Amino acid sequence: MKKRLLHILGLGVGKKTPAEDSAHRLCEEGGALLRAGQREAARRKLEEALALTPDHAQALHFSGILAAQEGDFARAAELIGRAAELGPPDAEVFGNLGNALRRLGRHDEAEAAYARALATDGGYFFAYLNRAQLYLERGDLRGALADLEAFLARAPDHAEAWRQQGDVLVAMKRMEEALASYRRSVALAPTFVALMNRGSTLEKLHRYEEAIADFRAAIRREPENYLAHFNLGATLLKAKNLDAAKDALDEAIRLNPSYALAWHCRANVYDKQKRYRAAIADYRRACELGAGETASPEMLLYTELKICDWSEYDELRQRVLDGIARGEEAGRPFLVLALTDALSVQRRIADTLAANIRKDLPPLPPLVGHPPHERLRIGYFSADLRNHPVAYLTAELFELHDRERFEITAFSFGPYDDLTRRVNEAVDDFIDCRTLSDEDVVKLARTLEIDIAIDLGGYTDNNRASLFALRVAPIQVSYLGFPGTMGAGMHDYLLADATLVPPECERWYAEKIVRLPVYQINDTKRAIAARDFGRAELGLPEDGFVYCCFNNPVKFNPAMFDVWADILRAVENGVLFLLADSEEANRNIVAEFVSRGIAAQRIALGDRLPRPEYLARYRACDLFLDTLPFNAGTTASDALWAGLPVLTCMGEAFASRMAGTLLTAMKLPELVATSLDDYRQRAIALAKPDSALAALRARLARSLRQGLLFDSRAVTRHIEAAYLEMYRRHRQGLPPGPLEIPTNADDGASVCAEDEER
Repeated sequence: MKKRLLHILGLGVGKKTPAEDSAHRLCEEGGALLRAGQREAARRKLEEALALTPDHAQALHFSGILAAQEGDFARAAELIGRAAELGPPDAEVFGNLGNALRRLGRHDEAEAAYARALATDGGYFFAYLNRAQLYLERGDLRGALADLEAFLARAPDHAEAWRQQGDVLVAMKRMEEALASYRRSVALAPTFVALMNRGSTLEKLHRYEEAIADFRAAIRREPENYLAHFNLGATLLKAKNLDAAKDALDEAIRLNPSYALAWHCRANVYDKQKRYRAAIADYRRACELGAGETASPEMLLYTELKICDWSEYDELRQRVLDGIARGEEAGRPFLVLALTDALSVQRRIADTLAANIRKDLPPLPPLVGHPPHERLRIGYFSADLRNHPVAYLTAELFELHDRERFEITAFSFGPYDDLTRRVNEAVDDFIDCRTLSDEDVVKLARTLEIDIAIDLGGYTDNNRASLFALRVAPIQVSYLGFPGTMGAGMHDYLLADATLVPPECERWYAEKIVRLPVYQINDTKRAIAARDFGRAELGLPEDGFVYCCFNNPVKFNPAMFDVWADILRAVENGVLFLLADSEEANRNIVAEFVSRGIAAQRIALGDRLPRPEYLARYRACDLFLDTLPFNAGTTASDALWAGLPVLTCMGEAFASRMAGTLLTAMKLPELVATSLDDYRQRAIALAKPDSALAALRARLARSLRQGLLFDSRAVTRHIEAAYLEMYRRHRQGLPPGPLEIPTNADDGASVCAEDEER
């Protein structure tokens, strides 16, 4: 705020000398000129006054104010300090002295000056406002808030103070209170800064439409401010208004072409629009400008993987891994799963993400234990209770839960579609949380006294991992959505099985491992279309051996293509059927195989189909070839459900053992390779006319009817047994511990691994 000028102080009683009279007159004139902004004229008058009377307190004070206005705070502190010594006690002199000392970083002296101002005149409430700034510079948010409250109690119509109070409350993570302060500020004076800050707060609270309105209002006040256009574009992107987001970001870049975050954000828009080349160009520009300010190197690689452009693969992969080693955060942990199966790397990035989430948490009271309920209250939290792999797997789980023992609540953060409707109909309570802040969701879950919270998202798109850092329930569990550890301080348990997390790997997981007989729940109601796909209509040879892989192209990499090319060279009648998201990906896939000596006609490419037809298409294939280091998960169970054998190669990490654990559950260990060379040899052998493939298909068909993987009722009982054992430990005051759930868990049996060891 602008510093207020002092009133003219008297020079004491008694008759003044002619020099003193002249000095007083010159000081009054200098003060008037200073108030009028005529600094040079004011300077001359004040210098004349001090030449006549060097110890003239008012002239010293006004000269100090002039020095402060010109940025010379050392001289300002010297002059105003002398005025404070010479003149009678005056609150404004002490207040301005505090301002100068604060700007010099002499905080203790400044605090003492503000205290003298308030002691001299309790009505000089601007000292509260200025001392609040001092406390902010010290990082003392509580002190700043107390002084702002004291100031606003005396000046309730001061819009800027309300705005500053909002800023302090945001820093304290008290977002709803901050919003109330910003509302008061905007009501009094809808300034650009107040609108921007209120919009940012609304965006953090997921109230995107209100935030967008504030950013648009800010732009009307400062149409050339690039940050306003950037904030508008970033929020429109979160609101999924992609075209409008691009327009706003175009304008931000026009106004400031050096702003890396705007390029990065526009690249995100292009990515959502599947305009991958445009996204890659913008990510590359953000890399050039950002100097570590964005996750653009990681996103550049992630987008290039979507179209199988590996021209920078080795360089960017190493750049991302080096950043993780330095403790940098990766915005796309799923990408890291596709780059390495090293558990040490995956734990490091998870811990970094978890620590960064905990840094920004709003203050909430500790969670106290809930009293026992007639039914155990289970809350499932997900943005993917929709047409998404998570819901494809879990839909029947919600329907099969034992309602006599469990009360099921779904907390949904995603859109509503036909699969969401199925989930909604299956649970006891379905809560649409899209417009609720994290704090509101946590308070709601605590009010509902959820006993066990299940995170079905983890570090995936649209996740709300911060809910679990805030402690949404006494027991917190990671399951299914993210195939890896969430890092320290997030979840108590991770649902897995003995194949996914063998004992020697437990140390790399922050959670206690719950080993189910079978990890993956499945939906046995997923329909396979009656349509019989002919090979010819799919572009496949009638008499050839058809390998396929319908994994996300992000899971493809040069090493896998090398192995697949070796397989095709060895199997003369073999073709490989892949799924890609774009024409450019298709072109790049074919070009990669051609560069490895494989004719283009031996690569078949498929489009995405409605789910029943997608499942039926597997029947036209002979063998599914999995990827490493990121295995198929839902896609593997899809292939098995359709009767197609899956050949996988297991690595070290959770994500590189997913298909292996499914095949182990189906009693098909012959389809689990332990190295890429072993994988190559098995793929070639299974294509021979006298191979064991027919026998494997027959065993797969029997396992579909008799095995545990697709016995959803039994798997649900195992999961429920795990919940009951977790809760038993909690009620006994025991910390989370590793659990082993036996196959006879239908009877409520469960074993605590720690108890078993004892």
